[in-house]
Amino acid sequence: MSKSKVILMDGAMGTLLLTHGAPAGSCLEALNLSRPDLIRAIHRSYVDAGAEVLLANTFGGNRPRLSNHRLAARLEVVNRAGIRIAKQAAGRRPVFASIGPLGAGARRMTLPQMVRLFREQVSALEMEKPAGYVIETMTSLTEAEAATVAARQVSDRTIMTLMTRPSRAGGLTPDAASLIAATLRSAGADVIGTNCGASAEDSLELLKALAGADHGPFAVRIAAGLPGHLLEPEDFAERLPQFLKLGCAWIGGCCGTTPAHIRAVREKLRD
Repeated sequence: MSKSKVILMDGAMGTLLLTHGAPAGSCLEALNLSRPDLIRAIHRSYVDAGAEVLLANTFGGNRPRLSNHRLAARLEVVNRAGIRIAKQAAGRRPVFASIGPLGAGARRMTLPQMVRLFREQVSALEMEKPAGYVIETMTSLTEAEAATVAARQVSDRTIMTLMTRPSRAGGLTPDAASLIAATLRSAGADVIGTNCGASAEDSLELLKALAGADHGPFAVRIAAGLPGHLLEPEDFAERLPQFLKLGCAWIGGCCGTTPAHIRAVREKLRD
């Protein structure tokens, strides 16, 4: 993949909000209503760093997660505010909605139940006309499929579906990679890939497996590592060529990354 064809996405939102004083375990999406200035400032910091695409602060905006904070009744307003705030910072840059997992209760749900819950969130987001949807941090293929199906039922916009390998999982077999790729493509994903994970190496291994089973396009949002062992921005950017060799067309940061990490990747892409 040529550097000139790579689309640079932004980095982490959640871990940055924690460094700005948001309590661990709190509803970060509720800050779209109580602290829009903070959310907007973080988006702008990524724009200043060179990000070409922003993700809205809507990761946990589904009914089960909002219910944990007694905010289910505000699902529509929380999600719509997230898109609006990101657009205010983005200028002409595309804003994608972030869609995360439903939480622990999803283990007891059927596929249709999950589709219904994801569809509710996507329907709210679609009212603000995002450029597309990034379904991310999915460890369950069934849940990733449900979110992708729901997004495609509601919208004809670009859908990226990113899987995360659990930290204690082993390598992905070729058959498993083929199943993941075929399932997500059939569900309606335009772009597949990976995000989060314990390290950049985890993301690289998962993307290698997917690249062996699918022709792309691929996306990756790389974590900077675990607390106390975070990659410095320059070291983070040094991982870039490995992902480009696999044909990764969309690159961004996940947990632990900051505008400095995105700026370092931007400079690497210019080299």
